[in-house]
Amino acid sequence: MTNKYGLPQAPLGQVSNVGGAISTDVSTGVVFSVDLNTAGTNTLQNPTNIEEGQSYTWQLRQDASTAVDVTFGDVFYFGKGFNPSITQTPSAVDIVHATAINDGSGVK
Repeated sequence: MTNKYGLPQAPLGQVSNVGGAISTDVSTGVVFSVDLNTAGTNTLQNPTNIEEGQSYTWQLRQDASTAVDVTFGDVFYFGKGFNPSITQTPSAVDIVHATAINDGSGVK
C-alpha cells in the first residue's frame, strides 16, 4: 500500500488497551493508533520486540467528552528526565515519535 505521494505506507501495528494499560508489540508495525481509556490515567507501557535504529509513532487520541493523562514506561526517554504532558482536551490527538537506541544496557 502506498500513500498519496507513491511512498510505502508505514504498517499500522496492533495495540492492546486494557483498563488504561497500553501495550504495543512493535513487531506488528511502526505506527500505533491509541484510543485512550476514559477511566483515569493511561500508561503507555514499554513496547516489546523493539529493534535498534527503528522509529515508532504512537497517535494518542482523547475521548470526545473525557480527557485523561498518560504516563510512559521507563524505556521512554524524553531528555533531562522530562516527562511530557499530553493535551487534556476532549478529542485532542498527540503524537509520540521515538527511535530505539542501545544505551549500553540494552535497546530502549
